[in-house]
Amino acid sequence: MRSVLRVIEVFGKRPRVTSLADRLKETPIEHLEREVARSLREESFDDMRLALIELLKVAPLEHFPVLRIVFMKHFTH
Repeated sequence: MRSVLRVIEVFGKRPRVTSLADRLKETPIEHLEREVARSLREESFDDMRLALIELLKVAPLEHFPVLRIVFMKHFTH
């Protein structure tokens, strides 16, 4: 079953990233770090990174300090 789900993820990557980005957009900024950490346990690293980048594209400027901290903490190794 996992291999089937992985094939679906690989070939259907853009819609998956879009739905992850939508979930992050709906998350209040004060809970974003917790949501990203939780999602990383369930989703692939690349999909979550792309979803956060999508959020960075449309987020208000006042959210940028929090977004920068979350991105640096989870996606820069």
